[in-house]
Amino acid sequence: MKDYPNEEALRKAHRIYLDAMRPFITRCLKRIQGRTLEDLIRDVSDYESNDDIETLIDVNNIPLLVRNHWYDIFSKEFNSDLNVQNTTWLIVEGRNLWAHPGKEDIDSESTRMHLSLAVRVLGEIKNPRAKEAVETIRDQLFSDEVEEHPVEVENAALKENLAEMSNQLAAMKTEKADCETQLEAEKAEYEELLDTVEKEKIEIEKQLSELKVENADLKKRLETVESESAERIKTLTERLRTVEAGKTRLEERPQNSPIEEWRRKIWKQLCDYTAQKDTPVRFQKPGSAHYLNVSRSLIALTGFNMNVWLGRDNREIAIRLYMSKQNFYTLEKQRKEIEQEFRESLEWEKLPQRRESRISLRKDIIDPTDESDWQNQYEWVISKLEKFHKKFNEVFLSRI
Repeated sequence: MKDYPNEEALRKAHRIYLDAMRPFITRCLKRIQGRTLEDLIRDVSDYESNDDIETLIDVNNIPLLVRNHWYDIFSKEFNSDLNVQNTTWLIVEGRNLWAHPGKEDIDSESTRMHLSLAVRVLGEIKNPRAKEAVETIRDQLFSDEVEEHPVEVENAALKENLAEMSNQLAAMKTEKADCETQLEAEKAEYEELLDTVEKEKIEIEKQLSELKVENADLKKRLETVESESAERIKTLTERLRTVEAGKTRLEERPQNSPIEEWRRKIWKQLCDYTAQKDTPVRFQKPGSAHYLNVSRSLIALTGFNMNVWLGRDNREIAIRLYMSKQNFYTLEKQRKEIEQEFRESLEWEKLPQRRESRISLRKDIIDPTDESDWQNQYEWVISKLEKFHKKFNEVFLSRI
């Protein structure tokens, strides 16, 4: 016994321990839901027959079964600091030390410590007979080493080992708590991200639906604009012929009347004055009519045209925006909002006797015949035409 334990007694202790562990493992494995006992044992053995299940659990299978199902089943049977690492380590080391006694690398102290741990495990799995039997063998094997290995030394070694195991268990618990905290944080972050993505998905689907409706409306408006454009081209062609005929008649007149000369003069000076300014406002060729057409580049959209109108007798000047009846009625329904955005009080003239309607902006209580005030009148015309140019898309065109 001074060199190594009695071989036969050690084999007996090993057999008692193994015989106690087999029914314990079988009982625990039966609690696993969804898998049969035969399947669980087959995973770690060559089991193929219908023999007794307990006898099929070899000592080499026990560590793997304990490790695989520790957290599901076996940990619930141990109330001490024994964990999966300690338990499987004990079984593996016991297998190596007890299954092959007589080797020179087996010492008495290591063997006694493993026998003591085996006694402890048997107590944890509630097998008092096996525990008592292994205890008896341990005490018999090491009864002659009391003086050399007193109980205090054994207890100190056990306490040191238990302290180390306790530290490992505490570290694992801390790591587990940290992992659970991190997992909860990641879960909350994922759920928040999932909620955000779901909301964005709903919003995108809503926008897509709205875009489909807008696309259908735009298509319908495009068809309307194309139809109006064709009609407008036809009207303009007829008007051009009429204007050309009128121009020919005017050219055939022997001389212009005084009022026509006065109009020609005020319109020409307005064109010259505008040309000197940094402004997008331009006019067509001035004539002697009571209006002066604004260049198409200011509002380049088919179905709309503008002119500056001069009322000598009414002592006023006005800017007039002509459009189709359909566009006029569409805008008139939003008259209040348009005037608020345009920040001007406008005149809405349906002109039932004409093919077009118009929106006018007037400046009255002036004297168009007073040449000294023409510059002020020109400034007013330019500023309002610039405003129409700037606000046209935003205020008028967006509503059509």
